[in-house]
Amino acid sequence: MTTETEIRMGDTRTPYIAAAAGALRAAGMWSDETWMLLGLTGLGFHLVVDPGTCPSSPTAYDWTAAHTDAMQRIGVSSRCVECFEASGYEAARDEAVAMIKASLDRGAPAVIRTFDYAEFAIVTGYDDADGVFFVVDITGDADPILFANLGRPHGSPFLFAQVFDVQEPFDLHEAAVASLRYAVACWRGDGFPASPIYHYRLGAEGYRALIDAVESATTDPLGLRYILRILADARAGIARYSARLAELDVVPALADLYAGVAAATGRAAELLPAEPPFERPLDAGVAPEAAAALREASEVEERAVHEIERVLG
Repeated sequence: MTTETEIRMGDTRTPYIAAAAGALRAAGMWSDETWMLLGLTGLGFHLVVDPGTCPSSPTAYDWTAAHTDAMQRIGVSSRCVECFEASGYEAARDEAVAMIKASLDRGAPAVIRTFDYAEFAIVTGYDDADGVFFVVDITGDADPILFANLGRPHGSPFLFAQVFDVQEPFDLHEAAVASLRYAVACWRGDGFPASPIYHYRLGAEGYRALIDAVESATTDPLGLRYILRILADARAGIARYSARLAELDVVPALADLYAGVAAATGRAAELLPAEPPFERPLDAGVAPEAAAALREASEVEERAVHEIERVLG
């Protein structure tokens, strides 16, 4: 048996990074700020939006491709197991269980996809006698997961598991440049690891979908608030990341630009806060102001992407 240890989620609303930060810190592979991880991995530049603002939007991308590449940017080699089909699920689940247990035995927690609103969780230990994994997620009160139920939170296969093997030294300047090139992919869509299941709007088009949703009476208010909360938090982290890059003389103009993006997305999220009851209709009185804030954020972020392209080529 590998027992639970005191492991916490990272301080970010970006679901995968919250889990990865906690797992990597526990494994001794990350000691910097969570917002630095958000930036270097590139996940903080994501904006994926369903035109109907389904809450699945923030995590609607190719998990294995995006998360493996994200770790490679910071020198971490990792392995993933993923399965969404009934055929092959049991073999994939058994492979994931063995992989996670071996990783825990060498002191490295794993990241898994869990039930909907918790998104990603950290596997912190296991008990062979009971056949369960111990997990930590954003709820702070996660139940153990049976080995047999791993990757099947709602009865159907929805399996993703990632373990972190080793971290090699990496060049910070090169990693920063790679993250900014990924930011362009996130904005333009070319080269972005899109979901094989969902076909949502990305980057610039994602902002347009959000603005349309704010101005529309036919949107999912829960999903819209959730997307806005994650977007505002992510761009706040990217503003801090960009300021750190300016100190390294990596596209220094981004610091002011992303500070502007963070301020504008923050205003939109404050006007349409993610507070219960989440399903309540949007406040029509503040919708025009929230839409205007998102337009401003989109315009400034477009300038930021142009600056990245100008400097990096």
